[in-house]
Amino acid sequence: MRKSFIVVVLVCTIVVAGLAYYARSPQPEFPHTTIAPSKLNFSPDPIGEDYYRQLSKAFTVEEIDNSFPDLGKPVLSIKANNTVVAVFAYPNASSAISAMNNAIKKLKLTREKGMIYKGPDGECLVFVQFIDMGYSLFVAKGPRWELEAIKFYTAIVGPSPWKILHFFTPLGSEWSERKLEEKFWLAKKGLKLSGYMDSLEGAYKNVSVALFVYRPHEAQEVYSKLVKAFKESGWKVEDITLPSDFGRNPAGHLVNFTLLSWGNKVVYIELASRAGIG
Repeated sequence: MRKSFIVVVLVCTIVVAGLAYYARSPQPEFPHTTIAPSKLNFSPDPIGEDYYRQLSKAFTVEEIDNSFPDLGKPVLSIKANNTVVAVFAYPNASSAISAMNNAIKKLKLTREKGMIYKGPDGECLVFVQFIDMGYSLFVAKGPRWELEAIKFYTAIVGPSPWKILHFFTPLGSEWSERKLEEKFWLAKKGLKLSGYMDSLEGAYKNVSVALFVYRPHEAQEVYSKLVKAFKESGWKVEDITLPSDFGRNPAGHLVNFTLLSWGNKVVYIELASRAGIG
């Protein structure tokens, strides 16, 4: 469950060049399409198996019927000592976070401290985390001291798509989600990407940037489809030579890149591998 992994970050950058723009010049059109991998390489079963294996190291574990039926079908439903546990699996961060917010609302929970919530009839441990190339919603209900012990055995300190976006991308460390402008600018232009695990979009110093974290095999396919879509929309591929040390990063490496132009506008699309670092 705590092994390292490699993800691929897809970066689509629109750079506004410092050239005069003539009204008679055609406005560059983005591809009006949705681009997604043909198949998601995501399986929910390993997520439940990993949690079962981890909890079995320190608790008496037995499988039980779902203790939280209002939250959907879990990949794991067990009792660990005196605590009931349900684990739900999702392919991306947004769906997992949405499920967590729904769980808090349906169980009528209020945050007490950290991942511990208080409900009408007891305390719960609730959190979302990245695991096995997917996301889990972990919900447990039991004695406070046992919830703290379970958190110790299940919470993962390690790499995740969110950390890749915010700590290991050039602009990520300078961005704050609350301060970002044009958070969903790409879709507004008619181009939608789907199937990614997590993403970050925004405008920064006259540059619009969209970053998407995919599973490795999915990213290569999306990159190819994205370049093709721009070419078919009239954008021209430009020949560029990057500095020899470009893309050298202890957290990963550059896999591929394409620069396209239309008049005084350019689009830079990059495929980069980012290694998991805790």
